[in-house]
Amino acid sequence: MDNFEKVEKLREHALEEFKLEVEAEEQKEINELVTFRHGSKQERQE
Repeated sequence: MDNFEKVEKLREHALEEFKLEVEAEEQKEINELVTFRHGSKQERQE
């Protein structure tokens, strides 16, 4: 395995980690929005 292949594998691994981080951040934002909406509905019903 030459250096180019090693660098390419490291780059692919870094990209996969980045994708997971972005997905986790997006899920966090979605959860916050859902919680906010759900909380707003409960307040209106009371």
